[in-house]
Amino acid sequence: ADLEVARADWEQAAAAVENLTRALEAMQGEREAEVEMLEERHARDIEAAADRNAASLAAVRETCEGKVDVMRREADADVKNVMAKVIELEGRLDEATQDNRQLRRSLDEAIVRIQTGTEDVIDRAIMKNILLDWHSRRGKDRRQVLEIMASLLHFSEEDRTRVGVEDPRDHLPAGRTLANAVVPPLPRPKRQPEELEGDSVR
Repeated sequence: ADLEVARADWEQAAAAVENLTRALEAMQGEREAEVEMLEERHARDIEAAADRNAASLAAVRETCEGKVDVMRREADADVKNVMAKVIELEGRLDEATQDNRQLRRSLDEAIVRIQTGTEDVIDRAIMKNILLDWHSRRGKDRRQVLEIMASLLHFSEEDRTRVGVEDPRDHLPAGRTLANAVVPPLPRPKRQPEELEGDSVR
């Protein structure tokens, strides 16, 4: 009887151990399933976060590239505008330089022409003073004034004979005229007439 009781107790204990083992195995399976599910969820979360980050990075990159492209186009437009202004200013400078050269040639030509015709240039104040001096004098002094007037006005021999005066140029130093004596000389031009070029040169 004791043996049967012991056997029954052992069988009960073995059954309990087997049941406990099965329960533990079931719990272990549930835990493993939960862990696997959590790992899968974590992997999906990581993948979704990576996708979101990639999309955000792509959007930021696209925005930056768009801004850079706009800035590049604006910079290119500014450079083109500056280059156009530089070309325009260079054209104006060339035009002004040509105008200055033409003006210089015209001025040199005018100086040469005036110098070559200095004897024909008579100051009105000088003529007025000569006429007043002639009117206020008498006799020989008046004749001297008349001789000066005849020289300034380039009287011909016939004109001198008609007014009764001699040619006073015979008494002046060589290379000098009465007009040279009363009219101040003009500055010497930088270039001679044969060296001048341009549309204004005759």
